[in-house]
Amino acid sequence: CYGLRYLSPTHDHTIALVRALFSKAQQAGFIDGAQSYTTHTAFITALLESPKIYTALKQEQPLFFSDLLDCLYYFCNEPINATERFEAIRRDLWPLPQKKESMWTIDMHQHKPLTAQLDVHFCLKQAIIDGTLFDDDADAQAFRIVTGQGRHSRRHYAMIKQAVVDYVRDHYPDAYDVIEPPNTPWLVKISKKKPSRNTDTPS
Repeated sequence: CYGLRYLSPTHDHTIALVRALFSKAQQAGFIDGAQSYTTHTAFITALLESPKIYTALKQEQPLFFSDLLDCLYYFCNEPINATERFEAIRRDLWPLPQKKESMWTIDMHQHKPLTAQLDVHFCLKQAIIDGTLFDDDADAQAFRIVTGQGRHSRRHYAMIKQAVVDYVRDHYPDAYDVIEPPNTPWLVKISKKKPSRNTDTPS
């Protein structure tokens, strides 16, 4: 499903590919074989809601659902739907951030680029530790994100790290600084920007 984002949903070959995926999913019992899914979105949504997939997959759950969400977001062109579904299943599939030595920390190894970006937003704006959001935690000035450095990527490129860096710089340029420590290429730190001081001299 991940590769579907690069294909046209209306192309005949793409439609044939999705039908083949649909048939395989029905044969495997992941979705109801008696149902007729008339759109790509309906098919992907049925997979996301399938309880049999949760039980059939074990360690592969996060990456598999990352692919489905990526397909829903880009291929089906439904970013709001994908974001809402990510938030609904997030706690069951990915670890919550932890606080260690006055710093929030999370490991994003089990993500694809899209869900890593969705998770950055969740961690910065929705996650709560000890009853406090990250922005309101006066004791925590940085968020430590373990992204990996792309050793297991086919292109040996740190896709998750770049996705996280790009997302924060694009969406929160005035709120956070992004730090890429040179000695730890598998790590990204997001620090709160200090309020600018008024240096004007009173008249």
